[in-house]
Amino acid sequence: MRYLCSARHELEGGQMTELGKVLPITVVAAIILFFIKEVFEFFKKRAEKKRKVSAYKILLAEEMAKNSWSIFGLRRIVERLQDHSLVHEVIRGADGACHLKSSRDEEVVKGIVLPFHSSIFDKHIVDLAVIDKKFFTQLRDTYQAIADAKVSRSTMLEMCEDQNLKFFLTPIFKES
Repeated sequence: MRYLCSARHELEGGQMTELGKVLPITVVAAIILFFIKEVFEFFKKRAEKKRKVSAYKILLAEEMAKNSWSIFGLRRIVERLQDHSLVHEVIRGADGACHLKSSRDEEVVKGIVLPFHSSIFDKHIVDLAVIDKKFFTQLRDTYQAIADAKVSRSTMLEMCEDQNLKFFLTPIFKES
C-alpha cells in the first residue's frame, strides 16, 4: 500500500512511525471524492431549484392570464349592474357556467361570468414558500386579491339569484 507521506517523525516515547500510516492515500482520495460529490450536488440542487421556480412562474403566468380575463369580464358586468334601466338575471348552464342576462325592453345582452383561478397557487403554496421566499411574498398579495375577487364574484351572483338579497338591490335586479 502506498502512503501519502513517507517521512518519519519521532513520537513521545522515542518511537518512529510513518505519517502515511496515519492518513493512507485511500482515505485522502475518499475525502477528495466526497468533497467533489458535494460540490456537484450543490450545483445540481441549485439548477433544480431554478428549473422549479421557472416552471412555477410559467404555470402561474398562465393562471394569471385566465384571471385577467375574469377581471375584465367582472368589470364589464359591474358596469352593466350600475345601469339602473337594465333588468338582470343569472342563468346557470348545465355545465356549471354562469351567465348574466341584462335586458331593457327588446335589448338583451348576455355575458359569461368567468371564474377565478388559483389552483396552481393553492396546490403549491408550501413549495413556493420554501423554494423562493421573495417570489412567494410577491405572489401572496396577488393571490389575496384573487381570493377577494372570488368572494366578490360569488357575492354578486348570490345577490342576483337570492330573492331575499335582491330586495336590497332594487331597482337594479329583476324581480322574479
